[in-house]
Amino acid sequence: MPRYRRGQRSRVERVAGSIAAERGAGRDVSRGGRIAVVAGVVALAAAAVVVTELSSLYEVKREGSDLLPYETGVVYEVEVLGTATIYADAESRPRADAFIAMILFGIGAAAFIVAMVLRTVRGSVPRKQWLFHILIAIGAAALAIDELFGVHETIGHNTRFLADLPGVDAPDDVIFGLLAVPAIAFLVYFRDVILSSRTAMALFGACLALGIGAGLMDVIGGSAEEAAEALAAVSLAAGYAILARDHLSAALRSAGVSARVPTAV
Repeated sequence: MPRYRRGQRSRVERVAGSIAAERGAGRDVSRGGRIAVVAGVVALAAAAVVVTELSSLYEVKREGSDLLPYETGVVYEVEVLGTATIYADAESRPRADAFIAMILFGIGAAAFIVAMVLRTVRGSVPRKQWLFHILIAIGAAALAIDELFGVHETIGHNTRFLADLPGVDAPDDVIFGLLAVPAIAFLVYFRDVILSSRTAMALFGACLALGIGAGLMDVIGGSAEEAAEALAAVSLAAGYAILARDHLSAALRSAGVSARVPTAV
């Protein structure tokens, strides 16, 4: 065992103590990160169920701008649980499409910020990883706009000849189905990025399964279609959050930044 002078030994002990403290803090942050991810997923999933199923708890009796003794916009007279009557502004009505669009816009904004950070430390970040986040930002924003403004439905209404295709009932289904081509190409090209985290892969798998389920319910009819779509968006957001965290953690470490970012779940 090497011998140290008193001053040298105290410095070594301080360094060793610092490393041990960092490791302990890392474990604590990692545990906290897992709890934060789980709590976020549970909260968003609960919000998705509430938004999509809340309509079963109330009934709109009347609507108009003349229900109250002063000038208003459109107001609903709502009977809650068959007992209490309240008046609610039209904008307060829960809408699954608005909830899903909100999540997609959040994913897009987060992906853009992550891409900019990775671009800043690009010397240590693979170009493919940066491109992954940029395309996520663009795709999520595009889907959010479509969800809010019904873009593919509008295109379908003006391409009615597509309904003449075998097995097609509504032309907008064809328009939306065409999105599968770039989606599959994206999954194939970035499969190594997506498969780098088992937890993220599981969440993306849940998103895909829920999306397929929602599509089937749209075709054959089903009351849980909106709930499945909302939960698919929640799964997508959670999976992306885990991948983004892992990529930022690796990029900051390779750039020499001592950031206490949670390790992979």
